[in-house]
Amino acid sequence: MEVNLREKGTMVQALWDSVNETTGNLSIVPGLIHRVLETGAWQERIHRGKTYRNDNFLSFITNKPMQGCGWPPEKVEVLLRDDPVILAEWREATTAPKHVHSDGDVITITPRRGTDRAYTLQRLKQQNPELFKRVARGEMSANAAAIEAGFRKKLSVLDQICKLLPKLTKEERATLKVQL
Repeated sequence: MEVNLREKGTMVQALWDSVNETTGNLSIVPGLIHRVLETGAWQERIHRGKTYRNDNFLSFITNKPMQGCGWPPEKVEVLLRDDPVILAEWREATTAPKHVHSDGDVITITPRRGTDRAYTLQRLKQQNPELFKRVARGEMSANAAAIEAGFRKKLSVLDQICKLLPKLTKEERATLKVQL
């Protein structure tokens, strides 16, 4: 079903209201993000008689309203963390290499790497769709799937302790010294 530019504008406004208004319903944000991506509402839309265009999804998220949403990407990512499918879509849309031709210029968005959940989900979706489906169904965590897929290693107990030590408060360190 084709969505016209006014409907796209309404969809983007619903997304913006859900995140920014005190009466907004944050539980619908993942579905709205999916719909905005699916329909391309972020690319071009009409709102209150004016047409808005964005070259890429990340610009749509970060540009000031009404051109975009005016949000830091991390803010939206937190709202999507419980939906692995939408979080993977989000990561792909905000970080995948894209070549956008604008006035003859080629712009490349360099993908981030790391251990965050969005990166892990996108990598699973691309490299091991079966494990990704298991995560999406809630059968296993993204971390466990990454370990099973072989692109993340399981931390030993010592590695876990070393990773957590810098996060301890002075009081917690003192308690640890007493117990050792």
